[in-house]
Amino acid sequence: RQIHSCVRVLGFNTNLSPVDSPRLRQALAMSIDQQAILNLYDSDYQPAQCLMMPGSRGAPAVNEIADMGIQYDLEAARKMLDKFYVSPADVPEIEIVVPSTSSSKKLANEIRRMWMDNLDLQVKVSDYSSVKFSEMLGSDTPPMVWLNSFCLDYNDAGNLFYYELFRNSVRASSRGWQNMALLSITDQILKENEIEKRTELYIELEENIKSENVYLVPLFWFSSTHLVQPHLVYSLPVVDGLVQFEKWYVEK
Repeated sequence: RQIHSCVRVLGFNTNLSPVDSPRLRQALAMSIDQQAILNLYDSDYQPAQCLMMPGSRGAPAVNEIADMGIQYDLEAARKMLDKFYVSPADVPEIEIVVPSTSSSKKLANEIRRMWMDNLDLQVKVSDYSSVKFSEMLGSDTPPMVWLNSFCLDYNDAGNLFYYELFRNSVRASSRGWQNMALLSITDQILKENEIEKRTELYIELEENIKSENVYLVPLFWFSSTHLVQPHLVYSLPVVDGLVQFEKWYVEK
């Protein structure tokens, strides 16, 4: 099974109420059942424990991140809400904004169902053309909650963090993601040449994003399954999808 270079995520604009509360974001994240989401698709998608795609340079192996970040836990999610709100009715309506594709709307409505059924929250889904959605996501006031995919441009886990998420100060500010600890870690990664140390920093970064601040909730990695003879020595691409069959060979 090959994990590709894209990850599907749910993101929050933490400048907007009620998702400006990290505790509410934690409760929302804990109430998302990744397996139920994967059941929506006739595909080989893999549940994403983190943003980094396994196989990208500097990313940890899948078995090293199995327990990373927030896990699906309805009881803990309900207790979290009970601790900070008198009742779910005290939480203002949450809006999930997506591009108007069947896949995005199906995913958004499944998350909406989870939050309404499991947490008794009021949630609505709004969809827009892909052009309008991109404009909204890049505006000074991005949507409260949104679904999007992030893909690597080159085979290094840092590609995602440096430019797409946190090194773009305007984008990070408009989403409420200004965080000196995150910037400090990304700066260290930029200067670090040893892969093992960079991997440790990536893990620290992931924990900050997912567990402490909950800016993003990784949902699944795009992946595909290949049937290959056991005597072949082969490699599969992480980024561009182009398989270099000329580098495959038969093991003697």
